[in-house]
Amino acid sequence: MPKVREVMSTNVTTVEVPARRREAIDIMVKQDLTWLPVVKKGTTLLVGVVTRSDLMSKPEEDQLALLMKRDPITVSPDADIGEAVKLILDGNLHRLLVSSSKRELIGALTVTDIVHKVLVETDKTKIIKPYVKRTMTCVWEGTPLPVTYNIMRLANVQALPVLDDNGTLVGIIAGSDFLSVSEEVHEEKVSKTTGESEGTDWDWDTSNRIIITKKKLKIPNRPVKDVMTKNVETTVEQASVAECALKMKRYGIDQLPVLDAKGLLNGMIRDSDLLRALV
Repeated sequence: MPKVREVMSTNVTTVEVPARRREAIDIMVKQDLTWLPVVKKGTTLLVGVVTRSDLMSKPEEDQLALLMKRDPITVSPDADIGEAVKLILDGNLHRLLVSSSKRELIGALTVTDIVHKVLVETDKTKIIKPYVKRTMTCVWEGTPLPVTYNIMRLANVQALPVLDDNGTLVGIIAGSDFLSVSEEVHEEKVSKTTGESEGTDWDWDTSNRIIITKKKLKIPNRPVKDVMTKNVETTVEQASVAECALKMKRYGIDQLPVLDAKGLLNGMIRDSDLLRALV
């Protein structure tokens, strides 16, 4: 099994402390990031990590050192990928920071890195059946788009399999599909006491108030089948882990519907589920 240093990304954007919140905000907005490793000024010494949620949790606080999370979970570049995967799964993480024994930041390791660089090369006899999620949220092809959007939001998922009257998979709908047929309306408000989630557009003005700009979609009352993606990449539970990883890499996706012998939807397999094959 490869070492972390063979798989990790080394081009990691950081923010230094001491610093004010404004500096972290500017970096995140400019590079479209939702998190940043925090290092000691003038060094690569890792002292914390900060997310957009952290920055918005205390609007009255301006010092980055008081907003960041200290002592983030890290992994050595010389650790086996299996050790890193266990840390990711146990902590329900999307990424791990890679540091030296002296806490110097070396890189970052993401689920995507592991799927694209490691799982595509795994034993072809290892199948996905034990890792398939049997419980999932689906939607009927005649469901109105506004209802579908709310189902996706309440289920906290990025995509929904679409079924016809017979329960057969006929498509999949994701957030990008809504954008293609909807009009975005921006609403702005100012608050001194509350923050928003990482997915919200936000900024601070010079008087330390949060200016929150929400994107609201005016979604047309059309059925899902009008806008869903119909040519869906799928797999079967007897497929190998390597085959699924390669398909995810090739098509730039992070999940695949799993069909049974009759072609009916039988589960979903996500990139994070595939990681369990390495533990």
